[in-house]
Amino acid sequence: MNKYNGYRTIIFTITTALVFFIWSMIQPILVGFIGLSFWNPALIGAIISLGSYRFVLKLVEALAIKFKLIKKIVFGRSYLDGIWVGAYIGRSGKPRFFVEYFEQDFNSLVIRSKCYFEDGRYRGEWKSRNASIDEDKGELYYTYDTTMEDKGFKTMGFAIFTFDRKNKLAAPNMIYGFSSDISSEKMNPAVEEKITKKKILSDQELLERAIEVYQKYKDTMLKQ
Repeated sequence: MNKYNGYRTIIFTITTALVFFIWSMIQPILVGFIGLSFWNPALIGAIISLGSYRFVLKLVEALAIKFKLIKKIVFGRSYLDGIWVGAYIGRSGKPRFFVEYFEQDFNSLVIRSKCYFEDGRYRGEWKSRNASIDEDKGELYYTYDTTMEDKGFKTMGFAIFTFDRKNKLAAPNMIYGFSSDISSEKMNPAVEEKITKKKILSDQELLERAIEVYQKYKDTMLKQ
């Protein structure tokens, strides 16, 4: 998730400027009182600036992980953290509903999912590996490991999703695309929406929301 180097650069620049400004104000006082004239002001400023930068960086990252509003501001248009619900069309042509938990930090994006048959029975799960966001194109790519009860073994797959967003600077609340297991030649169309309500929903309520998303987009999905 190297996209966040830009935000680190901003913090470093602001912190450095502030530290050197404060140092320029207090350095003459320190020289007069405790005789620090033999110290190189630039060197001391750099050392203090580096320490301050690390402190501010860790503070912002900790606050971002704890408070979703701060994380949303920091991550900007690549903000995906949260619960997503939706469906894909399986090889049988029947819908498969799913609930996905996007766990996003400054080093990675992990997607954990629960999958259900069209009648609501639990089918299995998958977990992403090597997730990548192209915020300029508005796309999400990842490989995944999946375990389905009806198959009885683990397999791998690849998924690509496109953001549906208000504008190029906005984070998406809906994504659509395709996924495919390595054991299948078929690309499965999928669509999902983010749960934006703060109320904590049960597994059954999340499944019901996933069904609603499918009903909303099924005509488009079945044509693909």
